[in-house]
Amino acid sequence: MTNSVCPYCRGAIDLTRDEQVICEGCDTPHHHDCYQENGGCTVFGCKSAPSDEAKVRISSPELTPVARINARAPQSLHSSSYTILGLAGEAPSSILAVRDLSTTLQVSPENHKNKMTFVMFGVLLGALGAHNFYAGHKKKAIAQLCITVLTLGYGAPMSWIWSIIDVLTVEKDSEGIQFKS
Repeated sequence: MTNSVCPYCRGAIDLTRDEQVICEGCDTPHHHDCYQENGGCTVFGCKSAPSDEAKVRISSPELTPVARINARAPQSLHSSSYTILGLAGEAPSSILAVRDLSTTLQVSPENHKNKMTFVMFGVLLGALGAHNFYAGHKKKAIAQLCITVLTLGYGAPMSWIWSIIDVLTVEKDSEGIQFKS
């Protein structure tokens, strides 16, 4: 007789031959072995789950509209690594997504690099790595500059070809932010 599915191993819990554990926090059945191996409940957000990291607690006023996520997020959100994005004035049941703040907060119009500036630096000063300095790719930029300078200019065509390939393939700066058109 199959009663339910274990959320840890996704296997059916057979009450006739499997020993089952019911979580005290969320009343979810688990295989006894799965519950022991995980060190508690495997359901996300359950109070009986093992505490590998601090639980995120966000109150209703801290729910922020998706369009207004920027560096001015509430201070309490900066202490955790995640924020919950919802619609303004909506109940917490209307939560849209959970995103990592390290990438969400960096995306503001001031942080976008211009693609045309990147291209012009790459075409005109690519052998010196100017386009990579602009985009924040410092290791690549220093490598291109060293190839050009240390070979007394003989390596400049190789660095310039490398810069043309960069101009055609690189779409983001060193922080992972898309270039603006």
